[in-house]
Amino acid sequence: MVSYPIRIPRKPYNGSDPRKIAKIQELNEIAAEIETVINDIIKNQENNIIKFTYAEIASITGYKVSTVQDICVSIDGGGNGFTVIRDDLN
Repeated sequence: MVSYPIRIPRKPYNGSDPRKIAKIQELNEIAAEIETVINDIIKNQENNIIKFTYAEIASITGYKVSTVQDICVSIDGGGNGFTVIRDDLN
C-alpha cells in the first residue's frame, strides 16, 4: 500500500540514441499524465483507502493495459493494480 500523493518514478536515459531518447520521453510523459489522473481521482475521494486496477486506469486514460502496468508496477509492485491510502482522512 502506498500513501497519497502517489509518485511514478521516471525512467532516465543518458545515451545519445535519438530513438531511445524519444521512447523514454514518451514513456515519461505518459507516466506524468497517469500520475496526475490517479492523484486527481484520489483527491476527490472520501474514502481513505482506494484500490486501482491497471485495467481501470487504462480505461480512464486510453492507454493499453500493458503500458499502464509497465509504468505503474513501480508504484506498489502489484500484479493487477495497487492500493493507495490517504493519511489525511484518518
